Amino acid sequence: MTADISFVDLILEASLLVQLVMLILLGMSVVSWAMIIKRSKVLKQAAKESDEFEDKFWSGADLSQIYQDVKKRKDDLSGTEEIFL
Repeated sequence: MTADISFVDLILEASLLVQLVMLILLGMSVVSWAMIIKRSKVLKQAAKESDEFEDKFWSGADLSQIYQDVKKRKDDLSGTEEIFL
């Protein structure tokens, strides 16, 4: 008497309701990971932009010139640039 149990057999032999719940859980897991990856990319980009602005700000450059540059890009600002403006 051998008990060969595999995940595929368990899924295929489950009731329709159980299969539906597993499918929903799998779908939500995929969506969650997609959101996590996307948010991670957005946060990395924001940190990069913030670091670039801080480097420019603390470089000793003329603050009025930095202000004029930031003011020209008024609609495309993020993070510390908006605070500076």
